[in-house]
Amino acid sequence: MALIAVNVVAYVIDSTGSGLVSRFALFSQGFVPGVGPSGVAEGEWWRIITGGFLHASLLHIGFNMFALYQLGTAMERVVGTAKFGLIYVVSIVGGSVGALAITAPNTPTVGASGGIFGLFAAYAILELSRGMNPMKGGIGPVILLNLVLTFAIPGISIGGHLGGLAAGAAAGALVIGVNRQQAVQRARSSGAMTSVVAGMGVGLFVLAVVVAYIRVG
Repeated sequence: MALIAVNVVAYVIDSTGSGLVSRFALFSQGFVPGVGPSGVAEGEWWRIITGGFLHASLLHIGFNMFALYQLGTAMERVVGTAKFGLIYVVSIVGGSVGALAITAPNTPTVGASGGIFGLFAAYAILELSRGMNPMKGGIGPVILLNLVLTFAIPGISIGGHLGGLAAGAAAGALVIGVNRQQAVQRARSSGAMTSVVAGMGVGLFVLAVVVAYIRVG
């Protein structure tokens, strides 16, 4: 609910004409009126995180927040608030890596979709850890449908979605485990695995910065 609140507040503030998106959206390098040269490659590294809390339209935030509520409520109840939050943030950063790698350097990317796709993947891992088939449990078809939409609808951040999906899968596998045996092991060594995922998040953040610099030459 806290994540949803941050997204909604940010959307409301931006709707007032505050220019929040131009100052906090994700892009490698560009020019922001009244600010000057901007972007991750200009030292504005916070955009790697803040871009995942901004949205371009009411439909955009509505869909993402609905998905976040549905998946987040279920996952947080099972893995706990700290692990859930860690998986989500790592997925946001992973989505930023993908978006920076594929999107034009001066094209802004916004939206929680990287985090949402990460939760899709982590939820599939959660089902695997309980001996369930994700393709029969519901989340598998949802992932496939959203991947089709990702490639079919113009303007959607393909890199952001794929990056978030990959990061969420990796984080979920480390924190939750991909089968019953691993799930038991992860539960016993949760502190160690949580630290590994946190380290992975830091590594992805550094990678996002590097990718941004590479993209602008």
